[in-house]
Amino acid sequence: MNAAIQKQVKLPLSVAFEVVAQGIRIRFGRSVVTITGVVFGIAFLMSILTGQVLKRGVAEEEALRIETNRMASVLTAETGPVRGKILVLLAGPQLLPAESRLLQKLAADGLAELRVAGEAALPDLPPALTLTRDLAGQGASAVLVARTALSPSEAASLLPGMRQPVFAFTGPSTRAALPAGARLVSLSAVVSPELKARQDQEAATARFRNYWIIAISLLVTVIGISNAMLMSVTERFREIGTMKCLGALSSFVRTMFLIESGFMGLVGGFLGVLAGFAFAAAAYTLTYGPGLIAASMGQGAGTLLLYGLASLAAGLILSVIAALYPARVASNMVPAHALRSNV
Repeated sequence: MNAAIQKQVKLPLSVAFEVVAQGIRIRFGRSVVTITGVVFGIAFLMSILTGQVLKRGVAEEEALRIETNRMASVLTAETGPVRGKILVLLAGPQLLPAESRLLQKLAADGLAELRVAGEAALPDLPPALTLTRDLAGQGASAVLVARTALSPSEAASLLPGMRQPVFAFTGPSTRAALPAGARLVSLSAVVSPELKARQDQEAATARFRNYWIIAISLLVTVIGISNAMLMSVTERFREIGTMKCLGALSSFVRTMFLIESGFMGLVGGFLGVLAGFAFAAAAYTLTYGPGLIAASMGQGAGTLLLYGLASLAAGLILSVIAALYPARVASNMVPAHALRSNV
């Protein structure tokens, strides 16, 4: 009487986890190198995504800085460097944010004296700047008109004695005719359709460049993981052959390699998310200050969490995808050939 042939025992998933843990301990150095590759790829992805969130939060501040620098450049193109010079300010009821920033920038650039006509509150200015409430043009290099109108009598009273007869308007105004010899300068920006189209094109180009760099970095990450897993398969020819001779199914071997790559992708993805977020946050904090960045993070907390989870999932999925071919090679290995290997 022939005994019935028993079904081959299928090893439980817990055994695969134990084998994977032992393999990582034995090849800890190679595992660290593989995880580091995942960290760099996901960190780059997360830093770009975090930067986009923070950039939206500081967009108003960035636009204000650009406008301030532009206004200062236009003014100094007419007057030359402001260091050691005198400026007259004709202020309205309230200074606009760009006007306040312009005064701070001119003061930081070495403006010697600011003569103010008007009751508008002034921004914090350095103590070295001489500040007077005096409407006099004697020795002044420019008159900064931070209101909508300038009467002919005011212009005529300021012009005599000015070093440079520059009247700079910070915004749209009902400008009266200036006295002969006075130079009218507009500091307000007029964005032409051509300039707007060029700015939109530059923004689109920058976005495409970022997406391209992200794609290349993730591709390099996938190739690195796949190469590391192939090397792991090569180093474990005899081990795989022995497991198969002892009854391990091809599916068990395949699952083992997928678990190993998934673990490294999960760890590397988590560390990459933290590193990418920290790098982007530190870079923007150095540029815009902790207060503004903290507010931006608060506004975009939900988006940042979503991006973090997406980056973590990307690290896990890409690692598993990268291990598909090495796992297939390992699972299809003939035990006799593997045991005869000298690797």
